[in-house]
Amino acid sequence: MNLTKIAHSFGLTQEERKELSDILYETGVVESKDYHEPFSTICPCPMPAVPECGFIQRKYAAEYNVHLKGEKKSLKLNNEELFNKVNVGDKIKVSYKEVYAGIYDYVPPDFLEKKLIDVILSGYEYISAEKL
Repeated sequence: MNLTKIAHSFGLTQEERKELSDILYETGVVESKDYHEPFSTICPCPMPAVPECGFIQRKYAAEYNVHLKGEKKSLKLNNEELFNKVNVGDKIKVSYKEVYAGIYDYVPPDFLEKKLIDVILSGYEYISAEKL
């Protein structure tokens, strides 16, 4: 048994790749907006056996969320430009891309090339908007 097969048997060969859809459009009404300030947290190192590790600081960016009640679907878009451009109740047309996590792994008995085994919608990437 080669090393790749052993790693696969322990679930260690999966990888995630960011994938984007083509440009999509949605018309709707701005339902709400919310802002979350940037912040950071300090956590103990996940490897207590390594004394040099100590603590890990995680930083989180500010969030500028605009919630759109669309004709076909509802969207939550995190974008400062859009946040500052629209008000609650505005009717807008947005262009965006769907962001997916593509999960790739080997599919036995083929251990030469990873194949797409799952796709998970993870969010939306704002492109532009116009008020109607």
